[in-house]
Amino acid sequence: MPADCSVPADIAGSIAIAGVPSLAGTTLATDNQMLMIDRSHDLDLTWQVAAAGRTDYWVVTLFAVVAQGGATVPVPKRRWYVTDTHVALDPALLAPGTPYFVQVTAFEGFPDVGAGDLRTSGFPGAPYATSQQPSAIFQVSN
Repeated sequence: MPADCSVPADIAGSIAIAGVPSLAGTTLATDNQMLMIDRSHDLDLTWQVAAAGRTDYWVVTLFAVVAQGGATVPVPKRRWYVTDTHVALDPALLAPGTPYFVQVTAFEGFPDVGAGDLRTSGFPGAPYATSQQPSAIFQVSN
């Protein structure tokens, strides 16, 4: 029997979706934000859960935005694997005047990650899913 695509259907998602990330208390929701940071300690990079669902772990990637070969490209600078909704960001990773953004990715499908097991997959008995939330582009002034 052929599929009928003429009638839209909502398919419930199962994975959480991160909200807009915040760095040291500043929500990174608007491009070209200039931040002054305290370089004497790690900065708290946090995010709320904007849409409830299951998340086995989060991957947070810090990207620098650089000109390369006549194009603007994101270059990964650091990546964190965490099971909570925050990471400690070393301020030495942020050079003044360089544009950055962070991307928070949720992963579902690795039920034993809390015990340090990233090999065991719940698939096919459990869903595998990802969701991503980028921040706006920001710079630090100091």
